[in-house]
This record gives sequence, structure tokens and C-alpha cells, in this order.
Amino acid sequence: MRETQESRDMQSQIKRTKPREVKPRRRGITLILLAIVLVAVVGMVGLGIDVSVAYFLKARLSQAADAAALAGARSLSRGADITTQAANAQLVATNFFNANFPNGYWGGATSLATPVVTENDTTKIRYVTINATATIPLYFLRALGFTTTTIGTSAQAARRDANVMIILDRSGSMSSAISSLVTDADWFVSQFAQGRDMVGLVTFGGTYTLVKPTTSFSPGVVNAINTLNSSTVGGTTNHAQPLWVAYQALAEVNQPGALNAIVFFTDGQPNTITADWSTKLGTIANCNNGKTGTVWNPVIGYALTYTDGSTGGLFGTSSPLPPYQPGLSTSAGTVPTAYVSTAYDTSDSTFNAERIALSTSSGCNFWSGAGNISSDLNGIPTSDYYGNLTTSPTQYKAVTLTSFNGTNLTAAAFNAGDYAAQRMRSGALGSPTAIVPLIDTIGLNDGYAIDSGYMNRLANTVNSTIYDSTKPTGIYVYATSTADLQSAFVQIASQILHLSQ
Repeated sequence: MRETQESRDMQSQIKRTKPREVKPRRRGITLILLAIVLVAVVGMVGLGIDVSVAYFLKARLSQAADAAALAGARSLSRGADITTQAANAQLVATNFFNANFPNGYWGGATSLATPVVTENDTTKIRYVTINATATIPLYFLRALGFTTTTIGTSAQAARRDANVMIILDRSGSMSSAISSLVTDADWFVSQFAQGRDMVGLVTFGGTYTLVKPTTSFSPGVVNAINTLNSSTVGGTTNHAQPLWVAYQALAEVNQPGALNAIVFFTDGQPNTITADWSTKLGTIANCNNGKTGTVWNPVIGYALTYTDGSTGGLFGTSSPLPPYQPGLSTSAGTVPTAYVSTAYDTSDSTFNAERIALSTSSGCNFWSGAGNISSDLNGIPTSDYYGNLTTSPTQYKAVTLTSFNGTNLTAAAFNAGDYAAQRMRSGALGSPTAIVPLIDTIGLNDGYAIDSGYMNRLANTVNSTIYDSTKPTGIYVYATSTADLQSAFVQIASQILHLSQ
């Protein structure tokens, strides 16, 4: 049969598409290259996985160390002495670390060095330092001969010493709330470190008692707090005086490296000031001792304002008040039972020769009984005894100082307290370095009005109408009842201890 042209063309196409035979040598080279590529790929994948695991564990190790250092620093308040506090810090830090990165975590072996506690008396700072390592297994890289790797970290937290002055209202309105205040104030004191932190106390009504700050504050301050009860509270409400006395106490300690803080508690509004009520700008019409019109100078004391806004009299301390050391400085746990009111006539040759009790009916008594205090006094001083202005460009309340009455006296008391806080934040006292304290405030609602605007201004909170972001920002806590007092003190303690770290 004769072959056609079409069949010949098809056979030619088949010959051209027939695969070539691969020689054995070339096949071997291909397999070797494939093996090399596979080993490289496996190595790269293994390296990526093992390194990722190592980075993950490194981050966890660092987190555990950070948590341990912070917990250790916070626990430096625990213990009656510095040695015990350091031991507690080491124990707490170790426990926190082990809880967050226990030995055997992800099959590794962990080594934690004993936490180190150091202190710097110049800066008033203590440090808790953590050093830790962990040897962790490798998985994919074992194919390349690597079985383990070691990771390490360190962390440090600081605890700054705190100098804290606690100011507690013991005016007459506190009688029903005083037991709750004592319990919660005692707890607050227990949060600070004996031997390092300094804690002092001011209690106030119309005047004040002072326990100066010391590192041995327990049981001294606690005993003083515990003397407060329904029989030892009384008097009017004088804010500017205890605020300034507390600031003076911090300035006397003069530790700018520490956290200096004032915690101010009250259940009401200020209604008096301690000042020189001299009558040198006018004459006295109500003296019955034969010296009508006598200029009395100085007349140092505080005026009484009743809750209805009326004025009841002028009271003072038992002797002239020396500069910046007024009132009664007591030993721990002592509360005065009475205050003797006196005035002095500088027309006598001896300054103290003439002493007239302001609260009696004899002499020029500045009292609403035998005479009317509003006519005895020609006005309100421009500042209290400590230089805190009763009227200023930044005053909180409008006041007319040339008219003595309950409304103006209360406004002057607000302004003096407010100005005292501003002076503190300006660093008015302290040598060679000015002391600028943090001020925190607590207001209790036990049936008497609390002025939140004023309390925010005292603390320089972000809600203050004169907030200054360049100065320490305090907090104001409003307790709606005695049941909320503990929470209020917890918030204040948490803030101070946090700022100390």
C-alpha cells in the first residue's frame, strides 16, 4: 500500500516530540541540589520558630522581672524596721517572679538571683533590683546541633521615701463620725515605712495640736489619733492654721528628695482664722474696765462663727504666739482640754502686765454677752497670723474686710485656707531647697456642707478653677458617709505610694 504524504508528516511530528532520555549523572546532581535546598528551608523554618519562641519567653521573663521589682518596691512599707522591710521586699519579689515565670516554664530551667535592696540617703530613694536567666530548649535547630539557648533580663523599681502630714478635723461637728475617722486614719498610717518614711499629725478645731513628723511614727501618731473621741472633739473650724502648721513641719524636716505630702480631712467649711485682731484702727465702745477707747494691740486669737452665720466671740491661746510657732505642740497622744483666751494692752510698760480674758465679762471681752463683738472689732485682718491673705487677686470668695460679720469672716476663712495652699505650692518655705508638697483632700458628708470647689482648689486637682499643671496635682475624694471613709483613705494612700515608686 502506497504511503501518503499525510502519514509521513504525522510520523515526522512524533519523532520531534519524543522526550529525551535523562542521563544518570544529571539526575544525581538534581537530587543533591534538592536535598541542599530542603535542608536550608528546614533550617530557616526551624530558626524562625525557635527564635520566635525565644523572643516570646524573653518578653515573659522581662515581664516577670518587672512585676517582681514593682511588687518588692511596694512592700518596702512592710515591717517595723529597715532590715525587716528589705527582707519582706526580697520575699515578695521572689514570689511574684516565680508566679509569673516558674521554673520549668516551657521546659526551661530558671535562675533568679536574690533580689537586691539598696538605698540612697541623699535622694531618699530605695531600689529593688532583679536579675534572672532562663535556659530554654530548642526544637527544630537540634537538626543543626543546637539544643538550648540562654536568655536573661534585669529590672529595677524605686521607692521614694514619703514625708506625710495628716490633718484631721476634730471640730464639734465631728462627734458622730470621729470613731470611724480614727479607725481609717490608723489604717492609713500603717501603709508607710517605719524608719524611712516620716509621718506627722495635726488635729484642729478652732486651734490645733501638733505631732511633728518622725520616722518613728508608730505608735506615737497612732496614739495621738486614738485619743480622739466624742468627748475630745469641739470648737469651730479653722482651716488655714492647720494647713500652714503642717507645711511648716515639712519645711523643718527639709527633705526635698522625698515625696512631701499633706492629707487634709474635714467635714465642713472653714469659718474662722487665727489672726491679730488689733483695734488700733478704731476705738472700743464696750469695755467696762474704765479703758473705753483703749487701743488693744495685739489681740491674737480666732473668732467664733455659729452655723447660722452669727458671731459669738473671740478666743485666743494662753500666751502670745511667737513667729510661725503658734498654738500648742504636744507630745504624742496628748490633746489639750481647754484653751485660755487672752488680750494684751501695749499701753502698759510691761507687755504682759495687762491680761484680760476675752471669754469673761470683765474688761474688754470681745464677746456677745457683755458687749457686741461686731462693734468691738472694726474689721477683719488682711491676713491670718501666718501671712495667708484673706483677700487677694485669686481669692475664692468675695469679702468686705472693713465690716466684721459672720458672712465676711467665713469668706475670709475660705480665702486664707485657699491662699495657704497656693503659698505651699509656690515653695514659700524650706532651706536651702523650697518644699513644694502634694496636697490631697477628703471631705466627709455627715450632715454639714462641703464646698467641693474649695477642696479641689486646695488639692490643685484638674477640676480646680486655678489648676496649675506645673505644680503637684492632688486628688479630692468626697465621702458621702462614714462608710465611704475607708475607700477615701485607700485612694489617697494608693496615690501617694504610687508616686513614691
